Amino acid sequence: VGVKTESDDPTLHVVEVTPYRTEGEYSDARRPDSVTFGVSLAEDLARREFTVNAIAYRLKTEKIVDLYNGMEDLRVKRLKAVRDPNERFAEDALRMMRAVRLAAELDFVIESETIAGIIKNRDRLKDIAIASGLNVSTVSRALKDKLDISISTRQKVKSIAKKMGYKPRILKNNIVGVLIPEVTSQYYSEIAHSLIKKLKENGYDTIFMLTGFTGEQISKAFEILLNQGVAGIIINETDHSINYTLLEKSGLPIVMLSEGDITTPVPVDSIRISIEREMYLALNHLTGLGHKDIGYIGEYLSDIRFNTLCRIMKQSNIQINQEFIKRGKERFELGGFLRAKELLDEKILPTAIIAGYDQFAVGAIRAFNEAGLNIPEDISIVGVDNIVTDDFLPTKLTSITNPASHMGVVAVKLLMDNINNPNEHVVQTVALQSKLIVRNSTAPPCR
Repeated sequence: VGVKTESDDPTLHVVEVTPYRTEGEYSDARRPDSVTFGVSLAEDLARREFTVNAIAYRLKTEKIVDLYNGMEDLRVKRLKAVRDPNERFAEDALRMMRAVRLAAELDFVIESETIAGIIKNRDRLKDIAIASGLNVSTVSRALKDKLDISISTRQKVKSIAKKMGYKPRILKNNIVGVLIPEVTSQYYSEIAHSLIKKLKENGYDTIFMLTGFTGEQISKAFEILLNQGVAGIIINETDHSINYTLLEKSGLPIVMLSEGDITTPVPVDSIRISIEREMYLALNHLTGLGHKDIGYIGEYLSDIRFNTLCRIMKQSNIQINQEFIKRGKERFELGGFLRAKELLDEKILPTAIIAGYDQFAVGAIRAFNEAGLNIPEDISIVGVDNIVTDDFLPTKLTSITNPASHMGVVAVKLLMDNINNPNEHVVQTVALQSKLIVRNSTAPPCR
C-alpha cells in the first residue's frame, strides 16, 4: 500500500507495506508489524506487491529511508525474511513468491535458506511461474527446452526451478522403479525376481537400481528415478536412514520393504518380515532339542538378526557366551567358513549355532567338516532364508523360511492399488510370518 509522505529528497517516495488480511483489505498502517521504507517514485508500483513477510532493498545509489529506525543509506543486496520462516512461510508462500519474483527482476542475491523456507512443500509449476513472472505454460515449455522459448527465458526459469528444488518429470504409467541393496544373495534376488514378474503381469516395465545398504545411497537412487518419470517406486530399505522428506515431496505411490519394524514419518505402504519370529523359531527349535550352549555366526550387515537373537535370549534367560559369537565383514560362504574357523580356535565349542543366513551356514559346514566334525552329531546348525540349495547339500540344512517371493507379490498389489485408485487407497502395513523347515542339520546335543 503506497502512502506518500514528506521527504527532503524529491526523488524518494515513502511506501508503507502491511500484511494482507483478506482480499482487498489491509491492516492498520501503524501496526507494529508494519514496515516502512522509501523507494524511488518510478519503482513504486512494482513495490506494491510486497508484504511485511518479505522486504527487498534494491542495491542502488539512492538513499533508502527506514522511518521506524531512522537508518539511511541501507544497501542490502538480498531478500530478507522479516518473520520466522518456520511459522509464516507455509501459509504465505504465494505472496512470498511474488516477492521472489520482484527480487529477481531487481537482480537481488537471494539467500538459499530463505528460498528453502518460502518453497517448503510448494514445488509446483505455478510457484515457479509466480517467482519468474511468467505463466505456467511458458514455465513448463522452458523446463522442457522448447525452441519457441528464448534461451534467456529458459535459463532464468531453470535457475529459479533449481533454487526451489523443483524436479520436472513426465509420468510414464508403465514404468516402476525398484531400489534394492543387491542381488548377490538369494534372498534379495528372490525378491527382485518376484517384483519383476508381478509388475510385468500388470503391464509395467521395471527400472532396477542396486543401492547398497545405506539410506544415503537409497536417497540418491530415488532422486534418479524421479527424473525418469516413474509411476511408482518400491524400496527395500536397510538402515532406517532414508530421506523421508524426499519421499513425501515426490508425491509418488511408494511401497517400503524391510526386515523388522518399519516406522516412517510419512504415509507409505510397508511390508516387513518379522525378524523376531525368525530368531524365535530358530532358538526355540534348538532349545527344544536340549541345546543350552548356542552360538551365532554372521556378517555385520546382518546384525539386525544378531541383535534380535540376543534380545530374545536375554528375555528367555538363556546365557549368551561371547566366545560362541563370531561376526565379521566377510560375506556369504567365505564369511561362514572364516567365522567357523574362529569358533574352532576356541577351547570349547557350542553344541549348536544359528547362522545369519543359509549361505553363511554352508561355509561353516565345510569348515567343520574339514576339522573332522560331523553335522549334526558334533554340532547342529540352523540357517535363515531357506534357499533352494538347502535340499541338495550333503547334509540338508534346517532353515527358517523368509517369504521373499510373497513380499514381492504383496508389494506389487499394494502399489497397483495406489496407482490405479489413489483417492480410495488405504495405506497398509503388512507383516509376513516365517516358518521353520526341519531337515538333517539339527539334532539333540551329544554332550
